[in-house]
Amino acid sequence: MDPTTPVQKDRRVYKADICALFFGIGTWVLINGMFTQLPLLVLSQPEGWTLPSYLVILIQLANIGPVIYSVMRIGFPQYLHDTCLIYVSMVLGCMAMLYMSLYYDVTTSLFSSVHSTHLFLSTFLIALVCCTSPVLFTPFMGKFPEVYLISFLLGEGLSGFLPSIIALVQGIGVTTCTNQTLANGTSILVPQPPQPLFSTRIFFDFMLFLMFLSLLSFIGLNNLPSVEQLKYLKKKNDKIPSPASSPENSTLQTPSSKTMEKLSTAQYALLLILQASVTFFSHGVLPSLQSYSCLPYGSQAYHYTANLTNIASTLACFLAYFWLARRVQIISLLSGVAGVLVVYSLLTALMSPTPPLSRSTLGSFIIVINWVLCAGLISYIKLALAAIFRAQEGKGLFWYGAVNQLGSASGAIVIFLLINYTNLFNSVQGGEC
Repeated sequence: MDPTTPVQKDRRVYKADICALFFGIGTWVLINGMFTQLPLLVLSQPEGWTLPSYLVILIQLANIGPVIYSVMRIGFPQYLHDTCLIYVSMVLGCMAMLYMSLYYDVTTSLFSSVHSTHLFLSTFLIALVCCTSPVLFTPFMGKFPEVYLISFLLGEGLSGFLPSIIALVQGIGVTTCTNQTLANGTSILVPQPPQPLFSTRIFFDFMLFLMFLSLLSFIGLNNLPSVEQLKYLKKKNDKIPSPASSPENSTLQTPSSKTMEKLSTAQYALLLILQASVTFFSHGVLPSLQSYSCLPYGSQAYHYTANLTNIASTLACFLAYFWLARRVQIISLLSGVAGVLVVYSLLTALMSPTPPLSRSTLGSFIIVINWVLCAGLISYIKLALAAIFRAQEGKGLFWYGAVNQLGSASGAIVIFLLINYTNLFNSVQGGEC
């Protein structure tokens, strides 16, 4: 497309909105979708309740993708073509999801134990795509006017929301018991795995379809004439107004656009420590422990927790866009509340398989609400911290990102070792009838 082609700057191109939306869905939809299936996978895979800890480690290892890209960007930028890399990344995501759909339940012997090696490999590949998307997808959308970047970010939020909605429709079924006769003639009741509305394989096919739509949308962003030419508009002076725009709406500001006071050295250090602690638990510890904390209350409790926490995180992001805490005192207070919820999650996991109220409806309700509130609060706190560090002079966001990765990786490693090489966390094999 010739950049001199005239463009109607006062007309919003809805094809671009749709393409940007579905392109944004492709950022994290595969990883989020895989996590929504954990309540079913822990019942069928040989790792059992320890499965989430393996997957969290693999996701952390996949951060090698953005690290390699960043090194290449600094040292050898002439060899990088972001559009080609995005195509490669999205095709890899589709192939990895197809691989997961076909072979997730195939196991092999590894180090004298049976493991879900195909699930592990496909998880690493889709995590590689998802972890690299922030350094590839968002800068690409930066070429378009800001209004389309907002559509992209909305799609990114839906990448967690949509898999959870589909998984809620899928359900998890109810554990049933059947008679089984032993060799000595004794008849016993044996629990059968719950049967959802549709299988995990069909769910993964849904995720593959969403990723394929995302790939088609990226093709549209690059090849549809009315969309591709938008990249030649100047971002600062050529924002395209929404048909619903009004003088009142023009006063709205994004959270990061408002002035924030400069932090003292003590406040800066406090917030960095807080950020490290938040990511230590939210990205490393809690995803690995969710099975131990929730499964004693039943598969249904785990199912609702795994999916409603995704929805809560998405809603927290939307809330943060309209109102975001900027005072250190408020963030500290919210962090204290989140800390109480985290402690309850840890205690129920440590007391597994018999935590308080484990055989009651009240206990199931409390554990689900605890995890949902915890997920929403943590997501909100992370966004508030990001906004504060962005407003600081110097390398605020650099330290935010560095501490984020350090906290996530250390949390994943620590909890993996505790789960798999100590007796702190205990599971129940099978179920009860």
